[in-house]
Amino acid sequence: MNCSFCGKNQDEVYKIVAGPGVCICDECIKVC
Repeated sequence: MNCSFCGKNQDEVYKIVAGPGVCICDECIKVC
C-alpha cells in the first residue's frame, strides 16, 4: 500500500490511512 500523494510505502512512514480508492500517510497529513 502506497500513499496516493507522496508515493511512500507503509514501511517508510509511521501510518497510512486508507479510504475508498485513496491512501494518505501521516507525513502528508501533517503538511495539510
